[in-house]
Amino acid sequence: YTQYNVLNRWNWVSKGAPQGEFGFRCIYDDKQAGQTNFNKSRDFGGTNFYGVGIINTQLEFFNKTGFVFKAPARSLGTLFSARWHEENMFFGLKKYNGVEKSIYANTIWEDMISNTNHLYKAGLSFVYDEYDEEYNDSIFKRTEIVPGIFTEYTGHLSSKFTMVAGVRFDFHNIAGNQFTPRLHVKYDLTPKTAIRASGGKGFRTANVFTENSSVFASSRQVHVIGPLKAEIAWNYGGSIQQQFTFLKNDATLIVDFFRTDFMNQVVIDMEKHGQLYFYNLSGKSFANSFQADLVFEPIKRIAIRIAYKYYIVKTTYSEILKQKPLTPYHRAFINFGYALPYDKWTFDFTTKWIGSTRLPERFGNVYGYSKPYFVLNANVSRK
Repeated sequence: YTQYNVLNRWNWVSKGAPQGEFGFRCIYDDKQAGQTNFNKSRDFGGTNFYGVGIINTQLEFFNKTGFVFKAPARSLGTLFSARWHEENMFFGLKKYNGVEKSIYANTIWEDMISNTNHLYKAGLSFVYDEYDEEYNDSIFKRTEIVPGIFTEYTGHLSSKFTMVAGVRFDFHNIAGNQFTPRLHVKYDLTPKTAIRASGGKGFRTANVFTENSSVFASSRQVHVIGPLKAEIAWNYGGSIQQQFTFLKNDATLIVDFFRTDFMNQVVIDMEKHGQLYFYNLSGKSFANSFQADLVFEPIKRIAIRIAYKYYIVKTTYSEILKQKPLTPYHRAFINFGYALPYDKWTFDFTTKWIGSTRLPERFGNVYGYSKPYFVLNANVSRK
């Protein structure tokens, strides 16, 4: 691979209220892989040797400007960015070329209501995204124009209770009007016990080619059954955090559960042998996630973190609700960290365990399951 990065950023402060930052970023990234005898000029488009090529080119300009007023917690901020992104890929005989031109603008006003225990934000946003994609002999084009308005309230309602509530309304030229609420709450039962809960809605448009480029390295034939709609989901859940003393040192236990229900989803269907389908959800799709984390220091400067996650992710494939393939039910890991005084030397060792997962169907509804496996990582750093 060959990669070039150029970034230049300027910060400025005026004698008055405004201050800001602006700059540009350029990235060129060229990766090639495949059989050792592959030669792009000779074998591309042929069948002699297998090769993979991915070229990413990005140009971006960004600007941030802020106005801080004398009144407490009062400010005005603006953000603007423009980006051009081109990606050219080939996997054997499969070819993809895509260009994205995007503009993003945002203005946020922040102030307090009576005192700093009650803060609010309000603003306007604008997104322009133009996509021009070509996969083999198929052309896919779309332009998204999304003006929006939003507001958010942060309330420290007592010494134990904090709430953040937000809502935004987007006028999407393709997905229609989108109302997106969100709520986060935190309550301290004791100085060492905290409960958190959150819920809300989200939406996005999927870029199926760039987000799933790894599957193009297979021999599957790709089919897009469109037009593909925006993905819409509700997410909610909560967690409890408990701090305690273990072996005379501080320790923290966090247990959380979250659920996501999809109103619409772009389904990635690999259930038919040799085929890959992208289509809109017709039926149920949900994800349940349970996780527990334990962090403690058995002795000074040695930290141990143990985590476990249980996933149930199901989607409807051709009117049949199934566990999502390649998504393990169980994951776990343990991390050991050691640091010398002043963190000049740090040592880190992690063991991950990935449980069994369902593989896509092969022939006649025959399922396969992967075997559990371990991944080990070690790191030594000197500052």
